[in-house]
Amino acid sequence: MRSKSILIAILCFALALIPAVVIGQTDMDGDGWSVEAGDCNDEDNQMYPGAPEVVDGKDNDCDGQVDEGLTWYEDSDLDGHGDLYGATLDQNDDPGPGWSLFGDDCDDTDNTVYPGAPELIDGQDNDCDGVLLDYEEDNDGDGYIVPDIDGGGWDGPGPVPGVGDCDDTDGTVYPGAPELIDGQDNDCDAQLHDDEADLDGDGYIAGFPDAMGWDGPGPEPGGGDCDDGDQAIYPGAPEAWYDGVDSDCRADNDFDQDGDGYVAEGWDFMAGGTAPGSGDCDDEVPGIHPGAADSWYDGLDQDCDGWNDYDADMDGFVADLFPGTSGGTSPEEGDCDDSEPTIHPGAPEICDGLDNDCDGAVDEGVTTIYYIDADGDGYGDESHPGEEYCTSPGQGWSETNDDCDDAEPMIHPGAPEICDDGLDNDCDGQIDEDCREMAILSVDDVGNDQGRRVRLVWTRPNDDAPGVGLDLTAYNVFRRIDGFKKAVPDAPLNAPPGAWDFVDEVPVSGEDPYFLVVPTLCDSTEAGVCWSVFFVRARTADPYVFIDSQPDSGYSIDNLAPSVPEGLLVAYGSSGNELEWTASADSDFRYFKIYRGDAPGFDVDTDNPLQTTTDAAWTDPEVGVGYHYKVSAVDFAGNESAAADPQAIVGIGDGP
Repeated sequence: MRSKSILIAILCFALALIPAVVIGQTDMDGDGWSVEAGDCNDEDNQMYPGAPEVVDGKDNDCDGQVDEGLTWYEDSDLDGHGDLYGATLDQNDDPGPGWSLFGDDCDDTDNTVYPGAPELIDGQDNDCDGVLLDYEEDNDGDGYIVPDIDGGGWDGPGPVPGVGDCDDTDGTVYPGAPELIDGQDNDCDAQLHDDEADLDGDGYIAGFPDAMGWDGPGPEPGGGDCDDGDQAIYPGAPEAWYDGVDSDCRADNDFDQDGDGYVAEGWDFMAGGTAPGSGDCDDEVPGIHPGAADSWYDGLDQDCDGWNDYDADMDGFVADLFPGTSGGTSPEEGDCDDSEPTIHPGAPEICDGLDNDCDGAVDEGVTTIYYIDADGDGYGDESHPGEEYCTSPGQGWSETNDDCDDAEPMIHPGAPEICDDGLDNDCDGQIDEDCREMAILSVDDVGNDQGRRVRLVWTRPNDDAPGVGLDLTAYNVFRRIDGFKKAVPDAPLNAPPGAWDFVDEVPVSGEDPYFLVVPTLCDSTEAGVCWSVFFVRARTADPYVFIDSQPDSGYSIDNLAPSVPEGLLVAYGSSGNELEWTASADSDFRYFKIYRGDAPGFDVDTDNPLQTTTDAAWTDPEVGVGYHYKVSAVDFAGNESAAADPQAIVGIGDGP
């Protein structure tokens, strides 16, 4: 049974309390209430009937209770703010680390995230205000950022940056930057002005002078230079045919780049020179042009006839069957990508996002389904549909989807079941199954002793294991002060709190069960049973968090008789027979019994002694030569020793 100091105050008001300051009454603190009207502290305006109860050690609402009705929220990341949707405790006492009175944390797994936290450049809503404020980054360190700063102000490192950076990866590009001859809009005015340059000095620039005017050296150049690194190439330059160079920047394919007598498109009859043929499908290789001999199975379309009559990637497959008009060995058809040799019918499927075997499916048989593992316990969310990946996407993903609570790392298949938490920790559909409660198994007398001791035996709870439930430190054994006993065999025993003596402590060691010999209040005798009642408390490091067993009772018995009296001397005389012996050394000695018989070695009737005495001597007033004596010792438990015969006899008589 778990015990915690839990106070639940339920206050129901049928009518709102109305301040009742009347004529003749004084409201010292201005809260609308006087002492006569019920103000329990007229010097504190936060204390009056009906005031809201806050955690300040005061009776704010004047109901006789302090800080009542508090709710504590679980604070997993220990940032002082609890999870509004997590576990709660309703109690006045501070439950310690891991709990907070504020249930307003928007991410209770990260202690840099809570209401009022400073915004960090980490992509998170650190202050829980619902917007990702104030973490724009100046990625290139030029003092300008791309987006506008939002209403929250700048929280990043360094001074407040400027805004409007049109390229936050280049430190030479920002509003007001000097224009460089680098082909970029350095000053972010959306125009490439002041950036033109006639690099080869032929009077033409690659672009065209803009409306901002020419800022370069010399007269304003013409525009449209298709190669500003070659002074012989510019608009209107003389065209040298058949040299593979577009000298006049007409881009009209009026030159044969590979010198095989064919150009890619039709001939420009405005140009001079001998007209080449057209239709060259690769004007960089002289052996490829219309009418060229086609060599099959070499990956080239030498005759530019447009048929898929070649194996471009040399993997032995073509996309479609080619017409049987050429020589060479015919490859197989069905290649769905004739530019990649690892893609063709029958190719092994590899995890690359491609249809390697050309069967219409991508990455089949080589991907693994992974599931979101939000709590990082290695088990994926059972409600997540799963996503296919070739390799593990990393932390936060799992190949299983059998976690029944993916928000709590202590809950997953195979997790240890934590008792009394009301949760299915191991996801088997059962709650708190196989939980062992600490219980006293027996309270039995310790045999062959002088009594006042019993052996207490109890079972350990589930928490008595590393990393399971509460972290137990020791077991304390208590005994009732008043010796309460069961009125009838099945009557319940009083449970704590109550009047209990601390008896002993046992360290936690995982024993099952635990044994401890403990003292009793008294011994049971023929006069009656003396019950002693015990309970066991399992302690934790927190003095207010513990587990108590149900109480149980038992009794002790003095199992050992006192020692036999020694040195018995009988002296017969005319005025009486005098007996003497050695005093008892037994700590539980109570009295001696004296027996008289008619013959030596007579049988003793323990129920009918001649005399009892606590002294070590006695005189029999009846004189008789035929009397014989024995002496025994009795302890407080009623145990009687064997009766001792005389060791010496003097006076009248024939001997022992």
